[in-house]
Parts: sequence; structure tokens; C-alpha cells
Amino acid sequence: MTKKLTWDPKVANVYRKMLPPGPPSKSELKIYERYIKEVKRKRDPKILILGSTAGTRDLCSKYKLAYTSVDYHEVNFRIMGTVLKYKDTGRLIVADWQKMNLNEKFDLILGDIAFHMMPFKDLDKVLVRLKKILKKDGVIVHRSWMRKKGHFKDLAKFLKNEYPKLRKKKIPSFTILVLPFLMYYYDEKKDQVLFAQNLKDFKKFVDRGLLPKKDYDNFDYFLNAYFLPTTYPLKPRFEAKLKKYFKINKILKGADWYRDYALMYVLGQK
Repeated sequence: MTKKLTWDPKVANVYRKMLPPGPPSKSELKIYERYIKEVKRKRDPKILILGSTAGTRDLCSKYKLAYTSVDYHEVNFRIMGTVLKYKDTGRLIVADWQKMNLNEKFDLILGDIAFHMMPFKDLDKVLVRLKKILKKDGVIVHRSWMRKKGHFKDLAKFLKNEYPKLRKKKIPSFTILVLPFLMYYYDEKKDQVLFAQNLKDFKKFVDRGLLPKKDYDNFDYFLNAYFLPTTYPLKPRFEAKLKKYFKINKILKGADWYRDYALMYVLGQK
């Protein structure tokens, strides 16, 4: 991650290949798709995507719906676009979400972990701007990784007892490890987690015989350049912030093993 706190090309290139829950899973994409199909019924629907997530962009393109993507850097949009299955129907606005000034209102706003890419105190700056550009009957659908107090704090026990069972179900190592890793290494004083910075310490579980080296290497491949701090406050605090600006209409989840730790918030105007 660069000093400008955005993805460099190396991270974006790796993210193209990343497995869920990095990007949304198939079951989570079905939830996004439900709302994209609903908004398609409107005349000339306006859709905004926070970031360059390929899955949500591809769903808009699948239904031939124009969308606007707001990303901090053009390279993210371009690189993520190389994995799209459908002809891209989107346009890019290069802007910081905290400072973006858009002159139109949107029927549907889609975000994937977007609310966690900044210090929690700065989230208000984004929510205020989204409130201004969301139509009265508009909807925001945002997937959030959910941290639960005390969960996975005994990571050795999880790796010894639960991890092998999940691997036997053919679940990829990255898909199993990323959320337990987040909760184990979460710095509650700074209210953030650092991924790449904690990989060296995480290797101790390989040395202790609790994690296969090849599984660690796969995990390291996806995260060894991800230096940006990300913020995951506990559910009550996070939802209290959302409720300052929006109604929480629904909280949905996919069908994956980690579904209780990746919630899909459906927000509307108060």
C-alpha cells in the first residue's frame, strides 16, 4: 500500500484473483443481484458503486445497466475491469469518497467493505455525502465484515479443532483464515487491523504445526502487500453510526461458512 493509502498495482492485480470473503461470494452476489434487478424496473435507474469491485460491476453490466464507479485511483478500476465477464457499462469518477461531489442522485448505491477503508471517525464524512445523493426511495446495499468480541481470540484452538474440518469440506484456506486473522490481530486501542504487518507473527502457527506451510503461503500471497489499516468496530457501534443517517431496512447474509461475520446492510433514507 502506498503512502497515499490506496492500492498500488501489485495489490490490485492480486485482488483480481482473491477468493471470498475478500470479494463477495456467489451467495453474496445473489443478494446484490436481487437489488440490481429491482432497480432495473425503474426508468433510467442511476447506480453508484463505491470502488471498483468486479462482482458488482459485472452484475450491472449483465443487465446492461449504466453505473458510476467512484474510486480513489484509475488503476484500480482498470485492473479490476480485466476480470469482468460482460462488456463494461460503467464510467469512473476518480475521487476520495470523503470528498466526492456528485451532481446527481442515485436509486441504488453498492458498497463492499467500503465503510471500513478509513478510520471510524471519518465514516461520517462518507455517510453524509451518500445521504445527499441517495434518492428518497433509494437503497444502499453494503457488505461489511463483522467483528464479534472475543471471537477467534484463541486462534490456536480454532486452527487445531475447526480449521481441519472446514478444509475437509474443500473450503479454500484463504476463505477460512481471513476473518479469524482479522479478529485475532485486531488492535482495539487503535480500532484497526493490519494485515501484511502481522503476517510474520502469524507464521508462528506454521512453526507450531497448527497450519500447513502451503496454506500459509497462499494466505501470504493475497495479503503481503496490503498495508492499509482497516477498521471494523463492533456491531452495535457500527450500526449506531449507520442509524445516524439512514434506516437499516434489512440485514442479510450469504450461505458461506463465515456468513455470521459478513453482513449485507440494506439502508434507506429516514
